[in-house]
Amino acid sequence: MSTISRKLPATNPKRRLALSDAATKLANPGPNGIIITGPTQSRLNIIHPQYVGASNAVNQKKAFSITATAQKNEKLRVLKLLVKHYVGVFNYGIERGKYAAAERAFFGIDENDSNLPDLGTESAVKTLAELITDNDAARVAAGGQAMANPSTAEVLAGLNAYNTEAAAASAVYETYDIAQEALNALNTEADGVIKKVWDEVETFYNEESVESMRANAAEWGVQYISVGETSTITLTVTDASVPPQPVILATITLLDNGVQKTTDLAGKAVFETSVFGPAIDFLIESDAHPDKTVTLSYEQGENMDEAVQLE
Repeated sequence: MSTISRKLPATNPKRRLALSDAATKLANPGPNGIIITGPTQSRLNIIHPQYVGASNAVNQKKAFSITATAQKNEKLRVLKLLVKHYVGVFNYGIERGKYAAAERAFFGIDENDSNLPDLGTESAVKTLAELITDNDAARVAAGGQAMANPSTAEVLAGLNAYNTEAAAASAVYETYDIAQEALNALNTEADGVIKKVWDEVETFYNEESVESMRANAAEWGVQYISVGETSTITLTVTDASVPPQPVILATITLLDNGVQKTTDLAGKAVFETSVFGPAIDFLIESDAHPDKTVTLSYEQGENMDEAVQLE
C-alpha cells in the first residue's frame, strides 16, 4: 500500500524550484487570483531573487573550481610522470653502478628498495618531488653524480608549475565554499516562506477533492511524494574518459527526501528507498565535474540499476 504526502524541500535545488514555482504563479495567478496573503507575498518577493542569485553564484563558482581543479590535475599528471621517471632512471643507474644504493636515502627511500614508491595520492607525488628537489644537491655534494633525463631541474620546474595551479585551485575553491555558505544562510527564511505559501495554498483548496487540491497546489510549487514498498536503486557514475573511469566520492542526493549517498571505488551508490514515482530526481555532485540531475521512473518495490556519465 502506498501513500502520497506533502514533502517540504530538503535540498537547495528543491528549495529554489519551490520558490521559483511560487513566484511564477504569483506573477500569473490565473482565474482564482492571488490566494496567498500580503505578508507572504512580500516575503516571497524578497527571498526568491535573493535565493536565485545566491544559487547562480554557487553554480558559477563551482564551474570556475572545476576548471581550476582540471588545470591543477594536469600539472599533477606531469609531475607524477617526472617523479616516476626520475626514480626509475635512478634505479637503473644503481643497477649499472652509476649511483650507490645508499643514495636512495636522500629521497626518503630505503636503500634496498628498488621498487617505485607508491604515487597513488596527490600528497605522495608532491612529497617525493619535494624530497628530490630539496635533497639532490646534497646528494651530489656528497659525491653522487647528477641525474639526467629527467634532471632535478626538470622535476623542480614540474613541482613549481603544480604548486602554482594548486594554490590557484585552492583559492577558487574557497570562493565556491563561501558562495555555498551564503546560499545556506538563506535557507531558514526560504523554508519559512515555502511553508507559509504551501499552507495558505492548501487551505484555499481544502474544500476540493484531495486529487484536485494537490493538482492546484502543485501549480504553486507544492511538492508531493509517493511512499510505498522499498525499492533498491543502484547508480553507477563514470566520467567521459576512454575507457570511462568510476567517479569516486561523488555525492548523490535523492531530491525528493534529501537522503544522500557517496559513490564507492566502483563509482556505485545504492539507495534503499520507499519513494517512487514517474519522475524521481537524483542530484549528482562531484568536485571535478558539473552537477547532473538524473530523473528515474520506477514503481514501488522495483529494483533498478542506472549508469550515469558525467562530463
